[in-house]
Amino acid sequence: MTDQPLVTLHRDGAVLTLTFQNPPDGLMDAAVLAALDDALEIIEAASRAPDAPVRAVVFTGGVPGAFIRHYDVREIGSVLGERAHRAVPRTHAIYDRVQALPVPTIAAINGACMGGGLEFALCCDLRYAAADAGPFGFPEITVGIFPGAGGTQRAARAIGPARALELMLTGRTFGAEEAYALGLVHGVFADLPAHAREVAKRLSRRPAATVSAIKVLVAGNAEVEMSEGLAAESRRFIGLLAHDGEVKTLLERFLAQSDPVAR
Repeated sequence: MTDQPLVTLHRDGAVLTLTFQNPPDGLMDAAVLAALDDALEIIEAASRAPDAPVRAVVFTGGVPGAFIRHYDVREIGSVLGERAHRAVPRTHAIYDRVQALPVPTIAAINGACMGGGLEFALCCDLRYAAADAGPFGFPEITVGIFPGAGGTQRAARAIGPARALELMLTGRTFGAEEAYALGLVHGVFADLPAHAREVAKRLSRRPAATVSAIKVLVAGNAEVEMSEGLAAESRRFIGLLAHDGEVKTLLERFLAQSDPVAR
């Protein structure tokens, strides 16, 4: 055993970086999930702080060669039968909590990212990969199971049912460039940490209420009819214009320019 924390938090201004630390293999398991759950309490509280709140979160891996390699298959095997009724919903609840964070989230994928690791990355709003990151994939079928931490749903929404089916039925793995071509990641970068920091800092300067509204509306569009989604969008948009001081300040500053045209 080691006394090293399974996740660490580092704050740089309005950006918080969570690093997964589970040597030697960088696996997700129940202990890492519990540490993540505790860290989410801190992140949620920091995002609501009245003074100097956290405005963006980056998730990355701290074990060489791994973002989150995959969920520990030995542990999955240990919860066969009735215990699965407790373990699986708990994983879903924690991953859902990541997706529901009110601030933008970035998965900075710096190594292996398969199975439960890729399912976690799909909870994040933006996903960027290092050029040498990987392998990626959903290899669960090779041990008789399928992605059970939201993968069948989030992957289908991210890249379409046809591509998701092919990945999950074959169980094949692949590198960062193919992950980008498939739409699993939004870009591949030689200097991933610098790119993730730059994007996170840029997002942290966006109006918080507007960012939160975009997240809620876009994430919910697969669940509702178009008319209901448009009505929700209208309510949010009117509410921002009418009540949010940060939005009002930004609009007034823009309109005060001598040539108020977005370029």
